[in-house]
Amino acid sequence: MRDATIAAILLAFLLGGGSEDVAGATERLNEQRRIANESVDKLADDIYSGEFEETPDRTDGAGRDKLLARVGLWAVALAGVYSMSQVHTPPKVTTDADGNEVETEPVFEWVLGGTIDHCTDCLELNGQTHTAAEWRAAGIEPQSPDLECGGWNCDCRFELTDSPSIGSDF
Repeated sequence: MRDATIAAILLAFLLGGGSEDVAGATERLNEQRRIANESVDKLADDIYSGEFEETPDRTDGAGRDKLLARVGLWAVALAGVYSMSQVHTPPKVTTDADGNEVETEPVFEWVLGGTIDHCTDCLELNGQTHTAAEWRAAGIEPQSPDLECGGWNCDCRFELTDSPSIGSDF
């Protein structure tokens, strides 16, 4: 399970466009791996302790529901890795009309998710557009535990946009 979890983290990181060549990416990816390993250990302990089993006292499916909720948190955590990888997307190198190489930072817009209630942080960030480097420097991304909502039920996302950055005034 540990290997599958680490593979899922790497897959989410790569699908989000992240590169370990971008400053800070390796450290953030290693932190996610560490957290995942701890989570696998805790889940295994809970499974082996009978935390999710039906018992004569508990036949209402509460154990199953608790396990499903726990797995749902892992899905949100993977979405967080995807968001984190987006801000670790390297600049795009293009050639201008004069033949010069030009680096262009991707720009991402914060978009509210489909949840009913949103935390103050997500509401304030909604619609803001910043370069990947600006989001990275601010240390702000959807599903982050540093958000007011704690990120666990955050359904917000970054969307790549052609809009200009509004600057890094967070």
